[in-house]
Amino acid sequence: MQQQNLAQRQSEQERQRNRLQGQQNEQEQRIAELKNAQSSASSELQAMLQSEQDITELLSALADVLRSSDINLAGLNNSRGKLSWPLSGSVRHSFGEQRSSQVNWRGIVINSPAESPVRSIADGRVLFSDWLRGFGLVLVLDHGDGFMSLYGYNQALMFDVGEAVREGQIISLVGQSGGQSEPGLYFEIRHRGDPVNPTSFLRK
Repeated sequence: MQQQNLAQRQSEQERQRNRLQGQQNEQEQRIAELKNAQSSASSELQAMLQSEQDITELLSALADVLRSSDINLAGLNNSRGKLSWPLSGSVRHSFGEQRSSQVNWRGIVINSPAESPVRSIADGRVLFSDWLRGFGLVLVLDHGDGFMSLYGYNQALMFDVGEAVREGQIISLVGQSGGQSEPGLYFEIRHRGDPVNPTSFLRK
């Protein structure tokens, strides 16, 4: 009888050890998953910050080019609230909206189906027409007086650097380049390198 009780106790202790070991394994797995998620979020934030730095440096360099240029475009100061939208669609992300704990949106993202035509908001000259990390295929227009408009996430670009563009001309096609999960247009307006709320220039 004693041997039977001893065997039962040993069996119960073994079950408890296995249960504790299983709980410990689950806890270690959860900790590992949390660390991976934190690492992934940190990497995503670093990539986002790097993309913001890249575009700021690019537009700062373009602003220097504009200051040394003899091209005479009127700027956008007299166009506040009057310009047509680059395309129709609802706003997915607004200017100034928090993008992450350390990054806010410096432009807007407009929902639109892939291959929808994107139009220039005003007369301008192409300053940049190429791929930019985090923003995909990007086209930047000089509008004069330090004003630039930027169109990102495109599937295709219709103009090359140096070409003149008229207001309302199709300049690109909507895409989801730059690692976007769905199609849309990233749109910015900057004045002397600083981002301004683009919707203040567009018709309500």
